[in-house]
Parts: sequence; structure tokens; C-alpha cells
Amino acid sequence: MLRSLVGSEMCIRDRVSTQSTGEILVVSMEDRLGGVAVCAGAYDWSGQQHSHVYDQFGMDPDSQEVQAWTSAWWDWEAGDWLTELEFDGQAGGMPFLRVGGHEFQVVRRFAYEGYCAAVVGRCVDPDEAKGCVMAHTLSSVVVAVWDESQGGAQGKTSSAVFGLAREYIANKW
Repeated sequence: MLRSLVGSEMCIRDRVSTQSTGEILVVSMEDRLGGVAVCAGAYDWSGQQHSHVYDQFGMDPDSQEVQAWTSAWWDWEAGDWLTELEFDGQAGGMPFLRVGGHEFQVVRRFAYEGYCAAVVGRCVDPDEAKGCVMAHTLSSVVVAVWDESQGGAQGKTSSAVFGLAREYIANKW
């Protein structure tokens, strides 16, 4: 289904330029990440957009859940990025994140593209072979959940999420 957005709500999910013609194609989040993730989405975490959802499939977090994810990279009191030392020193260690109806323990955080961070989590339920990856930009976050029992893998999912997040950075979203 094609969606029509204008202005600040225009998102990478709606715009992919072909190398040869520069033509703008419409590509959904499910088309982009559905082959490597059981659910995924792109969201505004800054609160600056009318809607916090750019595109998603298989999950529907509310704006409070998206805001909770920011504990892995943003200090709301200081209004600034968390340093590695601040992140490592958070009370109770690595944060827990609720994504797609599952709780994940953050197991890794790392920087990319200079000012952005990505986090990788493992499902806390030992019966679930799921993981999640988030990559944020200045105001957006791309998140996906993979399921190893369905052939998902961290590497493929992370690569796809980082690729999409880099497109957000290049387009200043």
C-alpha cells in the first residue's frame, strides 16, 4: 500500500532513489527489513514530529516505549548524548528495553558515524531465541527484532538496520 506524506513527515521508507535514473521509488519497512527481521520500525525519538511512527511492521510501540529506548543513548536531564562512561555506569548495569512485546537486555552498545550509537539486545526469556538491534540518528531510531528459530541472525539484521540508519543520516532525518 502506498502512503503519501509531506513535509517533515516524509521518511526514507517512502523515498529510495535509484542509481541509474534518480527516480524515487516507494519501499516499505517490511520490504526493506522483512527478510531479516520478524518485526521492525523507524521512529522519531526526539518528539519533534507530529507522529512518532515513520513506518513499522509486526510491532506498534507507543511514544512512551520509544522514549524509553533512548536510555541507551540520551540523557534527557542534560539534553545531551550519554558518554560511554555514563552508559556503562547506569544504575543496575546495561538497560532493559521492551521491543515488539519482548523484553531485551542490552548486551552491547557501540558508536557509528561519529555521533550515533547502536545497541544490541538479547531476549531475557530463555525460551525465546530473539535479539534486537537499534541504530539511532539525530532524531530517529531504526529498530528490528530477529528470531533465530525462524532463521534470523544478528549480523544480517544489524547490517540491514545500519544501512537504513545511514540513509537517514545522509538525508538528515
